[in-house]
Amino acid sequence: MDMSSEQVLNTLGVTDGKILFEILPGWEKSWKGYDGEVFFLQEEFQKKCLQICSVKEQDIERILSTVRAIQKNEVLKRFALHAYYRFAVCPVPEEGLSDSMSMWPEPEIPGGESALFYHIVFNGAVPDILNAYRRKGVPEEIITETLHFGGRWDNVFKRVSAYSLSWSRQFLKAELFTLGRFQYRIGKNLHIGVLLKNRKTGHKVMVCGPRRLDTEGLLVIPGMEKETDLYAPFEESASAFRGFPVDPRGRVILQEHTFLREEWEVMLRNGDLIMDMHIPGGGNMTLALSLESFRRAFDFLPKIAPDLKRIISSHSWIFYSRYEDLLPEGNMAALMRQGYIHPWTSNGTDGLSFVFKNHSQYSTWKEFPHDTRLRRAMLSLLENGEVLRRGGFLLCEEDLPVFGTEYYRMNFDCKKTV
Repeated sequence: MDMSSEQVLNTLGVTDGKILFEILPGWEKSWKGYDGEVFFLQEEFQKKCLQICSVKEQDIERILSTVRAIQKNEVLKRFALHAYYRFAVCPVPEEGLSDSMSMWPEPEIPGGESALFYHIVFNGAVPDILNAYRRKGVPEEIITETLHFGGRWDNVFKRVSAYSLSWSRQFLKAELFTLGRFQYRIGKNLHIGVLLKNRKTGHKVMVCGPRRLDTEGLLVIPGMEKETDLYAPFEESASAFRGFPVDPRGRVILQEHTFLREEWEVMLRNGDLIMDMHIPGGGNMTLALSLESFRRAFDFLPKIAPDLKRIISSHSWIFYSRYEDLLPEGNMAALMRQGYIHPWTSNGTDGLSFVFKNHSQYSTWKEFPHDTRLRRAMLSLLENGEVLRRGGFLLCEEDLPVFGTEYYRMNFDCKKTV
C-alpha cells in the first residue's frame, strides 16, 4: 500500500512545522523498495540483538510484545523504518539539514509500550555496531561491556528517546567505549583556557582564555549579561602567559597573573585530542569505581589514538561547584574534589531535564518533587533565584597516583606566580 509522509505523520498527530522540518528529509528514500516487511521488526532478529546487549529476559518479552504491536500497524511500521534510516543509514540529510532527531515524537502504540519504540529502532543497528567495533580491533570484553545495556536498563535505556538515538550514532562508528562506571570517546579539548604545568613541581594551573565573566568568576550565560561583567584578559608571548588563573574548585580568580615559560610548560591547549568522559546515569559513582574506570581508560584509549593527550576531560551539570556546597558528603562532591574543576558554558537550566524527566508539567518550583537530596539541592538554587550550570573536569594520568588527596586543590597557589 502506497502511503505518503503526510498520511503517516497526520495519523501520528505530527503537524508542528519545526518537528516536520526534522522528520521529513529522506522520507522517500527510507522506504524505497519496501515490500511490507521491516527486517528489524522480526521477532528473532530483535531477540538476538537484545541477547547481545544482555537485556534481561523479562524486558525482552516486553520489547517483543511491543514489536508485535508495531507489526500490526502499517503507519508505525513506516515510521519505524524511516527512523531507522535517519538514525543508522543516512543520519545527515542530503539536503544539508540538521541530523538532529531531538524533537521526534514518541508514537502511541496500541497494545504496546510507546516508551520502547526508539529502543526497537536502535536494535536494528546492533549487528552493524558489533561489526564496527570488531573491525577497529576492540577487545571482545570491551565490546561486550559497551553493548551491555542490560545492566543499566532501569536507568539509562528504559526510555530511549529520539534524542538518545542521536547520541547513539557514536556506537555505529565504534567511537564510544564503556570502561567500568564511565564511558569515553576521543574528542577535542574545548576547555576555557590553557592548562600549564610547573616544570619543577609538576603542579597544574589553568589560565582562562578571553571570556566574558560575571563577578563570581563564572562564564556569563547568554541573555543574562550585566554591566558588571568583565572580559578575562589573555596574552601569550614568547616569554610568558598572562591572564586570570582558574581555581580548581570551579571559579576564575579575577586577578591577572603572569606565568613565565621558563617556569611553566603547556600541557593542554584548545583543540588538542583528549579522553572525553561521559557519565551514564545510575548512581554508585564512588571514588573506587571512578579510579578503576580512569585506570582502564588510560590503559586502553592511547592504543587506538596514540596522539591524544593523556588527560581525561568531562563537562556536565554534575560538576557545577555549587553542588559541592550543598551536598558535600555525596559522591558528586567527592569526585569533584579529585579533579580540576572549572567553569563551562551553560544555559541556566543545566541538569534540570535529567533530574526531573517530566519537568514541563510543573508551573512553579514548589510543585516539583522534593523527594531526594539532589532534587532538593537543585530546587534550592532555583527557588533562591540562582541558575543551574555545567562545570568542566580534568584529570591527568600522571596525577593518578595521588588520586584521593585533592591534589589539584592542595597544590594551587597563584600568589607565587604574580
